[in-house]
Parts: sequence; C-alpha cells; structure tokens
Amino acid sequence: MPHTRPEHTPLRRELAPVTIDQGLAGAAGSGASKTTNGRSVAPIPAGDEFGFSDSPVPVEDEPTPVFATENQRRLMFAKVTAAGLDKEWLRPVLVELTGQDSTGAIPIGKVDAILEAIDKAAAAV
Repeated sequence: MPHTRPEHTPLRRELAPVTIDQGLAGAAGSGASKTTNGRSVAPIPAGDEFGFSDSPVPVEDEPTPVFATENQRRLMFAKVTAAGLDKEWLRPVLVELTGQDSTGAIPIGKVDAILEAIDKAAAAV
C-alpha cells in the first residue's frame, strides 16, 4: 500500500475526464459551501473596511529651488573664464541684476539674465 498523508485523499481511477467548462461550472457552484480552517485564506472584505479609498495619496514634489544651484553657479564662472574675463568682473553684474554680490544668494529667476549678460560681455571681448 502506498504511503499517503492523512490530509491527502487520492483520486479514484475510475473517474471520467472532465472538460474545462464542466470543471468551471462545478467550481462555481461549490464555493459557497466550503468550510474554512486555520490554513484557509481569509475572505477579502467587501467595501472599504480597511480604510482605503479610491483617491490616490498626493506625493509631495521636490521643493523648487529658491536660489541658483551649484551647477548654475559653476556655469556662470565657467563662462566668465572662457570669455577671458576676470572673476571679479562678475560681482558688479550680480549687484546690478540681483542686488547680491555673491553667487550663493542669486534668485533662481535671475540666472538667465546673468548668463545673458556674460554672453554679451564675451561677444564684446
């Protein structure tokens, strides 16, 4: 006699083959009378029992930079150097366009104006 586990019931060999449609129909009718035990999957609750909603949770975007980024400041100095201008040339331009004498406090909206001023000065040299 073959060894079987107590929870395993072997199929009888004299069963007739079942088509997919017959199997689906049989499975659809037998779901309501199934009993559950400690190993059974818990039923999924209907509705919103877990407190989830259909609306997505908003995710905060990265904060918009207020001042020029490090790469933008480096670009300014690189353009000044490439144009053959002294780095001190940039200070009066910064004061005129932004009111600041340092690149660390340049408002993000003024970066393009400063880069244009550098390009104009480079073209004049």
